[in-house]
Amino acid sequence: MKPHRRRPLAVTSWLIIITLLLVLWPKPSTAAQAVVRLADSNQNWSEGRFIRTGLAATEIGGVQLVPAKVLDQWDTATGLPYGLSQHTTTTYRNRIFVVGGNKLENGQLVKSDAFFASKLIPGSGGQLEPWSWQSGNSTIPALPIKVSDAATIVVEVGSKAYLFVLGGQRGEGNLDDVTTANIYSYEIRENPNGQLLPGSWQLSASQLPHEPNYDLNDPDVGRGGGARNISAATITIAGETYIYLFGGLSRTYIAGGYDELYFSTVFRSKVTASGSGPVLGAWEAVGDITERINTSVQTVALASAAAVTFIDPDDGSTGVYLIGGTNTVNIYDANAYIAKINGTDPAAPIAWLDTGNMSETRIGHDAVQAKGKITISGGSVNADAPTTSLARGFIEEDLKLYRPDPLSANFDLDQGALEQARMYHTMETLRDSQTAIDYAYILGGRVQINQQTQDRASSQVLYGDLDEQPQETEDFVADGRYYSKVFDFGLRAEYFRLIFTTMVDPGETIEMQYRVGNDRQNLSAPTVIPITPQAGTNTYTFTFSPSIEAQYFQFIATLKASPTNRRSSPILDKVELDVKRIGFPNIRFKAQNPPQFQPSTIDSTTTTITPVIPIINERYDAEHPALDADWDAPGSFFVDIYVIPPGQTPTAPTMGQTGIAWAEVSKALMKSTMEGPYIIPSANWRPGSCTTNCPTVNWKHIFTAVGTYNIYVMVDSIDDPAAIFGNVKESDTSTTLGETDNIFGPFTVTVNEFVDKRTFVPMTMTPPTQGAAIPTAPEMPRRRVHTIGDSQ
Repeated sequence: MKPHRRRPLAVTSWLIIITLLLVLWPKPSTAAQAVVRLADSNQNWSEGRFIRTGLAATEIGGVQLVPAKVLDQWDTATGLPYGLSQHTTTTYRNRIFVVGGNKLENGQLVKSDAFFASKLIPGSGGQLEPWSWQSGNSTIPALPIKVSDAATIVVEVGSKAYLFVLGGQRGEGNLDDVTTANIYSYEIRENPNGQLLPGSWQLSASQLPHEPNYDLNDPDVGRGGGARNISAATITIAGETYIYLFGGLSRTYIAGGYDELYFSTVFRSKVTASGSGPVLGAWEAVGDITERINTSVQTVALASAAAVTFIDPDDGSTGVYLIGGTNTVNIYDANAYIAKINGTDPAAPIAWLDTGNMSETRIGHDAVQAKGKITISGGSVNADAPTTSLARGFIEEDLKLYRPDPLSANFDLDQGALEQARMYHTMETLRDSQTAIDYAYILGGRVQINQQTQDRASSQVLYGDLDEQPQETEDFVADGRYYSKVFDFGLRAEYFRLIFTTMVDPGETIEMQYRVGNDRQNLSAPTVIPITPQAGTNTYTFTFSPSIEAQYFQFIATLKASPTNRRSSPILDKVELDVKRIGFPNIRFKAQNPPQFQPSTIDSTTTTITPVIPIINERYDAEHPALDADWDAPGSFFVDIYVIPPGQTPTAPTMGQTGIAWAEVSKALMKSTMEGPYIIPSANWRPGSCTTNCPTVNWKHIFTAVGTYNIYVMVDSIDDPAAIFGNVKESDTSTTLGETDNIFGPFTVTVNEFVDKRTFVPMTMTPPTQGAAIPTAPEMPRRRVHTIGDSQ
């Protein structure tokens, strides 16, 4: 237990507390028990898996069923710098990137080298920042090739993120020409303010594996290669990163004519890091796109399919959904082909699941996935006429698509969900970091203005709330299931109670289950928690008897609407777990990043004196890991600075001694996973004699005498559960678990001459000679400031 005090109590108050602690203090322990909130905010809930469930936009929040509707409310976001169609887009974190496409010049569609980027403004309800692009603000370069219908993905490798542009259709003058096998990469970098930094495009030594691949410079041999309209995905298997390519269409020129070839092959390449950028391994064929309907299995050559992915949090496998497009005989496709890719074994073959159906063919469309819900927008259902329809489907626990009954389609359709028909656009989704709401964005494309007029390359950007709530006249789905993320509480964690709150109307039910285990990929079978939900808002406490010991914990909730009234949904909120974990927070100072003052030598030229106090939360040792400082309760703790004047013997601080200055630190900042120390901002330091409405410390008032000061720093984390600022409780055993690392010092500050005489000497007095004593400011009447070495 660290020997220090909780502000703002005076020293005499601590004498009483110390006595009580000595009498009532528990036996030494190497574990900490608390009731931990598993899900009580949109951010918490969004980490789980949603099966026909979504975030509840009510006063209590939580998770509920989703509306039985297709998104039909769209607003206008910041438009593209210029209009595009048949472009490609991708996202990274909260940013959208737009690449290539067709643009209008002199009434003709020509290929573009467009490269635009925009960012979601947190808390704005879905709005985007102004677009960055070369001609607009010179922050990012144009694409080095004019191309449309490319595939674009982002790959994270070697702690860096790269945007890849793969293949596409090149342009010669105003005419479409041939496809390309070129692959370009661009490193995505941001400055500390989150602004996109300029970079450069790199042409990869690897090319697309699609054959034939002719020499573009020798038309006698042939021209073109690679493919366009490929469906691409970034997939992680056993910690390795792969690019997967599904299908596509090549267009080449040879012997005076153009040849088009559809592909059914699935290729992949492992991406590794090097000092000069990402390296693509050899492309390997790993199967073919496969249609599975009942007992029928056949290979499908496919291009222009919209592709979305969904990662199963249980086993890490990835579901890839290839939706619509054109096949070998140029027939528009209405299917959704589903590939399940093993997340732990790169040698495992692709498993093709039951093929889904949209009931409506589409090309020139796009799709997004958010919270287990797939939304498909626009496209053309016949000939070259765009549509206003949207489709929506749900991903099931086994990665198949939900089908209400054997004869129905897997997607609901809404004709007219888009006010204006459109095709050859793109669609992306971004999640607001403040609200955890997912927004869908529809970018550019060919837009039907009215019955007679089309905008062949629109700059319009629409956005809609994918978590929107139904109107009073609309229904919810009949049932759904929510899987929490798998919580890791460390080795030998022990569980005592699960506490949760429900809000249900008559006829609605919520069924709760849990599962545990020491192998994240092999948890126990779900165990039912026997409750009978009551109408209204109720909090339930389920006691594990006996308690359960396991590293991993997950809860599962099944929500069911009333069979006779689906205008409301049951809501689950505030799930808590009473758990004991091995370890404690370990807030400490490190010799590698020692506390100091800048400058450490002061003279009359010194203008500012700044404390640089880094603190970190690290494990004690392999057997005793650190926990997040706020794992048991939110709040703050304090760090104090002790100043020993020149000529006095340095003595480490002990319980009851108030520092000359203190700073308050939020416990939420001190995570056990923090990579580097947290440096307390200089503006956060307050005088030790002050308890309310405290000004910032003026260090020139403290270092007033010529000579060497000795400085100590201490982390204040007294275990006082009643304290309004919470507590950071470390282990009770100070000798074995590193308690002494919460005090650092002494380190020194040397004053060679006075910094600022005007601060301390009245205008009517004659300035003292060099080295003479200076009158100090009167003490605050509320409490006495104790510094080490004080004669009082």
